[in-house]
Amino acid sequence: MAVSKHIVLTLVFMSLLSSIELTVVLGETNITYTLLPLGQNQTGPEAIAFDCEGHGPYVGISDGRILKWQGPHIGWTTFAVTAPNRSDSCNGVVNNASMEKDCGRPLGLRFNMGTCELYIADSSFGLMKVGFEGGVASSLATIAEGIPFVFLNGLDVDFVNQAVYFTETSTNYHRWYDYKE
Repeated sequence: MAVSKHIVLTLVFMSLLSSIELTVVLGETNITYTLLPLGQNQTGPEAIAFDCEGHGPYVGISDGRILKWQGPHIGWTTFAVTAPNRSDSCNGVVNNASMEKDCGRPLGLRFNMGTCELYIADSSFGLMKVGFEGGVASSLATIAEGIPFVFLNGLDVDFVNQAVYFTETSTNYHRWYDYKE
């Protein structure tokens, strides 16, 4: 007797579009694509993370917030912000370079699976973390060996050794740098 293998792979897409679900059958493999609209005229995310309990995804968006997906009935909720003195003027900012330095731009996200803390590489505020309950992220570092961070981008966490690895896209130009100046 032949055994049929059906694999369901769910891929999540975040965009401004309406929610859709598409199933593609390749041979005996079913692949399901689900679109999770960000809404609120937001753009992003550049990173996706799932917490230590498998909840999420969590995404950083263009107005400096980190959103958490709460399922189709609730949708996206604000989990954390990176700007320590965030004002309401940040809400709804879409790719506004002049506001990004004040509102933040969380580009890299990764949970430490041992502590359930979310580590954040923010292009404006450096290396940060926030607890499992969310809120305002706290700064871990804005400089290394006396050199200020300019444009942090991605990161990963080795929760066994408690090491955080991150990348800096540029040491000369901020993400919001106006190349026309």
